[in-house]
Amino acid sequence: QRQPMIYASRKYFQAHLKDRFAHYPIWIAQYQRFPEPKIAKGAQKGWLFWQFSNTGKVWGIDGNVDLDVFDGSYEEFLKWKERGM
Repeated sequence: QRQPMIYASRKYFQAHLKDRFAHYPIWIAQYQRFPEPKIAKGAQKGWLFWQFSNTGKVWGIDGNVDLDVFDGSYEEFLKWKERGM
């Protein structure tokens, strides 16, 4: 069984989700490079993924792409992925 992940901006999470979904992993959308986002009050954990841009460029892809960061090391990402969470 896999646990859902919440994808939202900080403002949306705080206004609509924090009371019911604070215990879920959060993929935060905050379009800036620095500083890293502070997750909304009420969340048990900080963000797990951070989408910092939706206008990124990647070789081999025409048009804009999302750019994201995982809050951890490569090894932690592999462990997270293997757990299926």
